[in-house]
Amino acid sequence: DDIIYEEELKSYFGKNFLNILSDEKLDGYDYGHIDATYIKAKSNGLDQFFYLCGPPPMVADVEMQLKALEVDPNSIVKEEFSMIPVRLHCLLPGFLKNCYCLHTR
Repeated sequence: DDIIYEEELKSYFGKNFLNILSDEKLDGYDYGHIDATYIKAKSNGLDQFFYLCGPPPMVADVEMQLKALEVDPNSIVKEEFSMIPVRLHCLLPGFLKNCYCLHTR
């Protein structure tokens, strides 16, 4: 299956676009669930923005993981799949350079 907005998100976030698959293992993608261990291992510190996009239960779970890691709630940006292109075009370029995108399908 296609990963929704994959190329667009890669173009915005570059190496900070973290796409993890929870239903299948594919070469070039992380597999599993986004938890505190994954977040700490993949991010470059916790004092930055985190952009969450995916199904509502995944977004809620990752937000809970980030809050448990004491990430500032104002640094957590959440989107629904249908809103991604609209919202990203409104964000400042500097925001995207200092932001990790945690994405799943």
